Amino acid sequence: MTQIFISYAREDFKPVSELRQRLAGAGFTPWMDKVDLVPGQRWRPAIEEAIRKTDFFVLCLSNHTVKKRGFVQYEIKMALDLWQQMLGDDIYLIPVLLEPIEADEIPDNLREINWVFLYEEDGWDELLRALKHGAQQRSLDAAHKLKQQQAEQRRAEDARLRAVAESANAERLQREEAARRQQEQAERQRLAEAQRKQQEENDRQLREAHAREIQRRQEEELRKRNQPPLSPPAPGQGRKRWAILAGALLLAALVGYWLWSAARSSDGQTQLVAKPAPAPGVEPTKPPPLPEPIEVLRYEQKDATDGSFRLHFKPQQNGYLYLVALDDQKPPIPITLLTNRHAYEVTGSSNRLTAGKEFIFPPKRPLMLSGDKQTAEFTLVFSPAELKKPAFLDAASLRSLTTAEQSALAELERQAKQRGAQADGARVTTLPSSDKPLAVKLPVRKAAKP
Repeated sequence: MTQIFISYAREDFKPVSELRQRLAGAGFTPWMDKVDLVPGQRWRPAIEEAIRKTDFFVLCLSNHTVKKRGFVQYEIKMALDLWQQMLGDDIYLIPVLLEPIEADEIPDNLREINWVFLYEEDGWDELLRALKHGAQQRSLDAAHKLKQQQAEQRRAEDARLRAVAESANAERLQREEAARRQQEQAERQRLAEAQRKQQEENDRQLREAHAREIQRRQEEELRKRNQPPLSPPAPGQGRKRWAILAGALLLAALVGYWLWSAARSSDGQTQLVAKPAPAPGVEPTKPPPLPEPIEVLRYEQKDATDGSFRLHFKPQQNGYLYLVALDDQKPPIPITLLTNRHAYEVTGSSNRLTAGKEFIFPPKRPLMLSGDKQTAEFTLVFSPAELKKPAFLDAASLRSLTTAEQSALAELERQAKQRGAQADGARVTTLPSSDKPLAVKLPVRKAAKP
């Protein structure tokens, strides 16, 4: 309901009471101190609170009001202060003239406000029109404020949702980073554990070999101690030995002659022929010459004097390249550098080679000869088809080989060597008929300082 505060002088109580009744009948909620104050209530705070909460301040003016001093002037001043805080076209303070008043009797601060002449015939209609217009303004303002509040709530909700999403994304990134670090830590621990076990296995084998050598020497020493001394031959024993040896030689000669005689046929031709004699004027047949090895790919080492280097390969046919090197452990352990599942930060490309197109390894950061090492050795495996076995060629790169995998690599090198695969410092060759994988050793030397 629309609240209306009625300010008046006590002398005008009767006409103001009638105005209050007409306003209540029109659907408004008028507030009048004589009616709405409860006995025992503190009237000053109650009146101030009613003025602050009211929608309209109806100031009933008469000759009594303009000449009277007291609290009614305080009410007018308070209403004017509130009106100054509103927009210029807001209807809040409505002066209502109950009777004709001289213009110069009206306070200066009320002269710029349009009055309602209630004593005239259309005075009541003008008052209702002002109140309805003001109520419509407040309704529009309330709707506008509601829209603003809703828009502000939507912006606040969007900001909250964005903050929640950003927080969730930050937590997800933190979890992923923690998982990645944990995985890297686990991989480092696994590699360290594998190297430790390999070192223990190598130490065990060395200890066993040393123990076997010591046992062999002890057994040899024991045999020497337990061997009886050689005694000189008895008189006449030497002549007996020579007689037995001469008899054995004579028997062997007789058996050989008998076998030769039995091999001849009645027409005088030899039955046991190892190789037919060549016909007169015909040269003996020579064995076919071995085929010349063909070049499979060329390689070149490009390096600097600081020990960094790259390997450049140029294949003659399409295929797949695999590289294995020795790490810096003591004893060194083979480690894969290029496999089917290469490490992107090292290679930057796959291990597939195209005929006639240069392949550089590694393409980004060069390899280094560690410490004062002058040479390094790589094992190169090249195959026309992608290799799945041995399994470490199809596993992730930068991984140390186990003892079984080292044996598999050595077997691959042995088979390739039987098929004529070799590296001569500038190219890798093999027999023409060989379409199997080839595995050769590539030496790398540190460049001399200019």
